[in-house]
Amino acid sequence: MEHNTTETPQKTFTCQLCGLTSPFTYYGQKPPNTRAIVLLEECFMTKDPFCPEKEKFLVLGSNCSLCSMCVCVGLSLLHQEVLHAVCEQALGPVSPSDSG
Repeated sequence: MEHNTTETPQKTFTCQLCGLTSPFTYYGQKPPNTRAIVLLEECFMTKDPFCPEKEKFLVLGSNCSLCSMCVCVGLSLLHQEVLHAVCEQALGPVSPSDSG
């Protein structure tokens, strides 16, 4: 007896600066199973593996607003937009009150 299953390929987030890789379940601004959360930027997200509640999620990273490089949250600056350290240095000092 043959057993046919079709698995959806797992999507993987990879930081282009540090090489961090992790499966992600959603990319966008409005995480699924959440009521009133809308993020400022489109982000790569995954379900929180440490919490059984469906609406809990972790933000893994996003694309840099300046160069579009895919960077993890640990290497990006989140004021009004996502910038990694190299692009932030190229722009010079930016305070949250200066943007937007």
